[in-house]
Amino acid sequence: MRYEYMHNLRGFAILLVIYGHAVAALNSIDGIYLIRDLLVNGTVLFVVIAGYFFSVVETRYTYKKYLFSKLKNVVFPYIFLSIPAILIYILGYKSHHTWVDIDVLRQSSLIEQIIFYLTTGSHLGPLWFIPMIIVFYILFPFFKLIKYNPLFNFFIIISVVVSVFVGRPENNDNALQSFIYFIPAYLIGIYIHANKGFISSVSARSDIYLAACIIASLFLYSFFGYNSSIDMCIKLLISIFSFGFFYKYLDFKLKFFGMLASISFYLFFVHGYLTGAARILLKKTNYIDNSLLLSVAIFMLVTLFSVLSYFLLKPLFGVRKKEFLGADY
Repeated sequence: MRYEYMHNLRGFAILLVIYGHAVAALNSIDGIYLIRDLLVNGTVLFVVIAGYFFSVVETRYTYKKYLFSKLKNVVFPYIFLSIPAILIYILGYKSHHTWVDIDVLRQSSLIEQIIFYLTTGSHLGPLWFIPMIIVFYILFPFFKLIKYNPLFNFFIIISVVVSVFVGRPENNDNALQSFIYFIPAYLIGIYIHANKGFISSVSARSDIYLAACIIASLFLYSFFGYNSSIDMCIKLLISIFSFGFFYKYLDFKLKFFGMLASISFYLFFVHGYLTGAARILLKKTNYIDNSLLLSVAIFMLVTLFSVLSYFLLKPLFGVRKKEFLGADY
């Protein structure tokens, strides 16, 4: 059974992630910092969707088969598509990093450097997500067990409390902390799928609730600044009402969003190269423009070239495209 609204939502979610990184590519965000704050934790929606699809497929897989599937369709494409970014650091084309001391790291062996980059995702901005999501994959039996536990709703509440207490690592530099922070999003996704009537009940006024959450969040960001702990609670609500909104209005096949959903992992892997290139270009030209228009232009170009790159590379890998590119469309 296909869940059309879910595929459309997944396509929309990857656009939010790309746009959030497009905004981050600007030299200055003084005029649009509220948009940055609204988008900066868009990964929450991505993880809620991941939890939802885990619940969809968990009865179809043994643990061994599930891990093999993720190794083949996520981990291997991650390694393959990471090669250019890792080479940029290893060959010395880039020597500055937000939180990694590159000079110290280069004193390690080549293998140790490669392992460090792959286990932290530090070689390309968005790729911190992959080591974190792999922890979710490894704990497949745990999430399968608690899904059917009578105390599942209690686990969700506890996970939110722990997430708020722990917070998101400032530089996405700790996969374990990121995992703990995003657990409630994953559990909410499982809950939405397991409780069939929940989204249909939420969907009735989802547009009103979603608009209210967005307005309230902008108010909070404006007066109190951004805080990842508070933001998790806000983004969980926005994610739930986004599910309801798409269920109510977009539960039918949309070719564009369906295509984005099908290649979403590939887009996640590669768009960081293009947003990084945009950031470098803007810095080299000393182009200071914090306009909404520029962020939209970067977003559209990054999305366009990311999608085009998939269709250019697709014929080279044929039936192996999912194993190398993480997508099969």
